[in-house]
Amino acid sequence: MADCGQLIKDEFPHIDDELYQYIDGVLANGCDDFENIDDLYEAVGEVLEEVAEDKTADDIRDICTKLFRILKPNYDDDSAIKNGPTKVLNAPIHLGSMNTNLDNGVDEIKSIWVNHREDGFKVDQKKLEKAEAKLQQKQGKRNDISSKPVNTTFKPETATASQVTSKKDAKLEAKGTNRTTDIRIENFDIAYGDRVLLQGTDIVLAFGRRYGLVGRNGLGKTTLLRLISSGQLR
Repeated sequence: MADCGQLIKDEFPHIDDELYQYIDGVLANGCDDFENIDDLYEAVGEVLEEVAEDKTADDIRDICTKLFRILKPNYDDDSAIKNGPTKVLNAPIHLGSMNTNLDNGVDEIKSIWVNHREDGFKVDQKKLEKAEAKLQQKQGKRNDISSKPVNTTFKPETATASQVTSKKDAKLEAKGTNRTTDIRIENFDIAYGDRVLLQGTDIVLAFGRRYGLVGRNGLGKTTLLRLISSGQLR
């Protein structure tokens, strides 16, 4: 597409930037739809003629041919002339309605560009947006592929703890009569995901003493302290 853009700038050095962007977008988005040179000429030929200063219709067609050669470098002229483009018809074609639609389409393309003698060629924004909307609608029908969002939310494994508590101790704590200052955690299990770290474990920590946990990584030292501090183990 860079070669097409350079060719347009070389042939039309005074082309308006907005017009250039529009033509470049038509070539990029409709590249797969251009079966032959005539298709490309119908898409941008009329627009190029509007901004051509000293170029004839034949010159514009030659430029369209060069653009088509850039987009379709492997295009075979002899085969295309002999056989023509092969297309499958989805429904019967009414030639009268085709001519009417074609005339309306050409008039609409021409009316996009409003000729002003003083300011050159200016773009009719409303008609330009309408033409771009039709182009996007055509591409949407051709690429009718539904995409569903994929849930990539990662759910990390968390540590879980289970404990068999004494009803007697629970009642004493509820009444406020349990005056024990030592920490005593009995009969608890700790698992991390599918891995069991501790099972049927008892811990007794005497009041006023300092303790430390020693062991290799992965045994559950940090997990144990986190569960005690969060109150999941009592």
